[in-house]
Amino acid sequence: MSSDRLYGNWLRPQKLSIRGLPWPLAVAVAAAYLTGVIVAQSDPRRGALILASCALATAAGTARIGGMTLAGWLGGKARWRWASATGATGFQAVTPAGWVLPGPLAETVMLTVPHPSGDYGAVHQPRARRVAVTVRVASSAAELSEPGAHDAAVTAWERWLEHLGHRPEIAFVTVTVETSPTPGNTLRHTITRRLSPTGPGDCRALMTTLAETAPETAMQVETRISLVFDLRAWDAQLARRDRRRGVQACLPLLDASVQHLTAGLAGCGLRVLGPMSPARLAGAVRAAFDPASAAGVEVALLLGRGDVPDWEHAGPAAAREHRDTYVHDGGVSASFVWAQAPRQLVTSRVLDPLMRPGTARKRVTVTYQPTPATHALDAATRQVRRRLLARMVAALPVIGRAATAQDDRDAAAADQATREVAAGAGWIAATLTATVTAPDQTSLRAAVADLEQAAGASQVRLRRLYELQAAGFYAGLPAGLSLTELARTWTR
Repeated sequence: MSSDRLYGNWLRPQKLSIRGLPWPLAVAVAAAYLTGVIVAQSDPRRGALILASCALATAAGTARIGGMTLAGWLGGKARWRWASATGATGFQAVTPAGWVLPGPLAETVMLTVPHPSGDYGAVHQPRARRVAVTVRVASSAAELSEPGAHDAAVTAWERWLEHLGHRPEIAFVTVTVETSPTPGNTLRHTITRRLSPTGPGDCRALMTTLAETAPETAMQVETRISLVFDLRAWDAQLARRDRRRGVQACLPLLDASVQHLTAGLAGCGLRVLGPMSPARLAGAVRAAFDPASAAGVEVALLLGRGDVPDWEHAGPAAAREHRDTYVHDGGVSASFVWAQAPRQLVTSRVLDPLMRPGTARKRVTVTYQPTPATHALDAATRQVRRRLLARMVAALPVIGRAATAQDDRDAAAADQATREVAAGAGWIAATLTATVTAPDQTSLRAAVADLEQAAGASQVRLRRLYELQAAGFYAGLPAGLSLTELARTWTR
């Protein structure tokens, strides 16, 4: 029997429903059924028509297409048809106003945050009053660590996430692991640049030989954590005179918060490489849109050359969103979102197969949205109440249904979550998205198959983001964009 520590009992968001219908609609349908029965006593034909209409409405309300309700599916179809008809799914960077970024990226501005150890970049969204700072991190050899040390790092990461509930300025946090094939010359440039002229001769000879014999193609792995701040949380800390300076007045508070949060990552099995500079942020976006330029961008960053485009010019020259793909400079991408968390107990390494490098460029992003600590217990209690009400409704005759093993498991998870929150745990909502990029459609099909196989090994069920491919692509970029918010508010 394995002695690995197991994790699980993820709580699914619960909404009160009756046989899949939201309770307001269910009450209306029940009233219509009762009306039909009463009318049928005096006019059987009209009563039968009312009852048949209620049956159709119930069937339409409980139907699910791709995990969505029929109304949501039809609404998405209508929005997609309208966007396609008006040409909103296509993009051209060159406009009469100059070069622009695509979609919601066009509303972002790059800021430079001063810091004694080196300035870094922050992506500002003026309309939403948010600022995103992205920190590069590296794993501390998780595969070589002892199981106890690994579990301790996972526990520290859990505590770090719980601490976010006590930081009202945090809107959400994203963790992105990006893997991509890279030419061997990138490794050679890295080794050559970091060789110390005063180092031991045999060590220098060994590293030089390693650089010369490096394979023509290697795999590059980059892990980054984006901290998205809500500037409205700092309004009370700024004097009225300072508020007139806008976002510049918040930069000292932003820097203090970034330093505090990154210091807490030290015990999470991570080595903090520091916040990304404006050039590196722009380079990451440029490489995502044009994978062919990734090697040149990385070499330019290593050598400190000015070949990296600035933020305003990091986007694609042209792009087009299709129902199941997103075509951009030099590549075509497909984006996915998880349908649900694993329903069984898993180890802390469950996502390793999904995060490992594949045959194509891959970007896996997990978004964590904390609930303020003062509201966490209320959120957990609401879930328990909804479970109890749903169980009471399920016990009613006619409209009820038999309880399932999944219902019992969800109820146990809700009770466990309430006990843990009452003991001081945080309340965090998580979403996982994945994007693969290939040079053409043929290569993309192989990359999608590889991704789905890796997701299956990680016990994660992915769902393709049909008609939301651009939103899924943008959510993995270091720009502070949330897939949930884009899917709800972005109109292209």
